[in-house]
Amino acid sequence: MMRRARTRRSFTRISGEFRQDRVQPVVERLLTDPAVRTEIFRGSDAELATALVAVEHGAVSQGMMYGGFHGWRGTRVGQFVSEHLPAEQDGS
Repeated sequence: MMRRARTRRSFTRISGEFRQDRVQPVVERLLTDPAVRTEIFRGSDAELATALVAVEHGAVSQGMMYGGFHGWRGTRVGQFVSEHLPAEQDGS
């Protein structure tokens, strides 16, 4: 079976208030706990990095409205994204 490539548009963005202090520990656990990763996201590290960028883009704009999300940069999640995001999606 052929696996379909995922793009940023494949992932649903969060709607409503998105507070980084609540979601950051959960996403960090997604990156470090294999059982959590298997339950929540079965794709590759590159696909997860792509999904996290999509979430970040939606959450930053919504977070600005609610004062609750500033982005992954400077966090363990940001480090994961920079290490695993495919070159064609890193914006450079």
